[in-house]
Amino acid sequence: MPAGPPHILKNFCGCYIYLSYTKSFWRSLHIGEIKIKSSYILLIYCQDHVNIKTRAKIFTLDKGFYIYIGSCGINCSRILRHIGLRRKKRLFWHIDYLLERCSLRKLMIIPDIDEIMLTKLLSEDKELFEEIPGFGSSDDHVNKTHLLKIRDSYELIDIEERLLTKLLK
Repeated sequence: MPAGPPHILKNFCGCYIYLSYTKSFWRSLHIGEIKIKSSYILLIYCQDHVNIKTRAKIFTLDKGFYIYIGSCGINCSRILRHIGLRRKKRLFWHIDYLLERCSLRKLMIIPDIDEIMLTKLLSEDKELFEEIPGFGSSDDHVNKTHLLKIRDSYELIDIEERLLTKLLK
């Protein structure tokens, strides 16, 4: 993984955490350098109460922070879609509809962990997360969802600490 300005890329125990990003940074990043199957976590903020209408369902989300867990395959090129570097994308996945209404705040790439296992691990923390049933999980027969709402009582710094602690166990 190429080095970048410290405020953009931080390598923490094998997790690549993008603290912020610019489109020029992503254009210059050779995502293909990630050679193992990886997962990602998107930290998303909904500024207001929103109804997310997908092709088959309407999800009602409250104002606040959410995390979405996904699989980025071997070279993580799917991430380019989520951060808007691909030309006009067709709304297809549940996350596409969500990112039309709410803003992406942070991205974590977690190498060598399956999205189903990662989702299970995180969704077990009922104190920190509330599940949004049926969101992004149509091909996952283990988890009810891949979208978790962060309970309002937590500060973002606490959330990151808890996420990383869970990943290191």
